[in-house]
Amino acid sequence: TGAPVNILDYGADNTGVADSSAAIQAAILQTYAAGGGAIYCPSGEYRIDSTITFPEDYYITFYGDGSLCTRFVFYGTGNAFSAASNSSGKIRVDMRGFYLSNNTCNTNATNGIYLKNCQYESNLNDVFVDGFNKAGTQTVEGYTVYYSGVLAVFAWGLTWSNVEVRRCGNGFTLDRK
Repeated sequence: TGAPVNILDYGADNTGVADSSAAIQAAILQTYAAGGGAIYCPSGEYRIDSTITFPEDYYITFYGDGSLCTRFVFYGTGNAFSAASNSSGKIRVDMRGFYLSNNTCNTNATNGIYLKNCQYESNLNDVFVDGFNKAGTQTVEGYTVYYSGVLAVFAWGLTWSNVEVRRCGNGFTLDRK
């Protein structure tokens, strides 16, 4: 699948000033069009104002320089990162090496990372999720669950390693419904 795609090449701003959502999404879609691969997020702080969505039915690695070096700050509504399939497709994603936080003034965020129908080879590694502390519950697949730092539904093949969640209404919600 070739060399990793660098989000800076798509216009992402690693100073945290400008919204990098469109640039990150463009890098993901380019990788998707190529049949999968890796997306590299260099050190820095990235502002994201809308949900970053990972398409289904291909394998992607989304990685930074470590949870102390690559930071995403979410200002949007809903989920910050969403790798979810609502059809017969499956998600295969490897997310690693970053810090994801909710902007302290943002009360519209629901979940930090939402994973649904994760297949084998899916991983969360060296990921720190912070500040997704919206009070209350949400309905997912007809079930009531708490807002979470990481919400994983039907995550049969997900491997967790060095994942830390702090100041979230519910740290992890794992559901096989």
